[in-house]
Amino acid sequence: MPPDQSKVDDDQPNSTGARMTPRAGFGLIELIIVVAILAIIASITLPHYLEAQPASTETSQHHDGAESTRQKV
Repeated sequence: MPPDQSKVDDDQPNSTGARMTPRAGFGLIELIIVVAILAIIASITLPHYLEAQPASTETSQHHDGAESTRQKV
């Protein structure tokens, strides 16, 4: 029966000669990429949000005025 290949011996160097150590969490590059993606998404959506805000306020005020007119009758 062949030896179990799924276990990695951390003391054995890899092909570049560096020792393999288990990694936990994200590295700096991964975090920078995530922040960059979030900044791109925010830069795309923020102008649309700022344009939609006055229109929604106007619609809300119109709706509230229509309700108050119905209540008076």
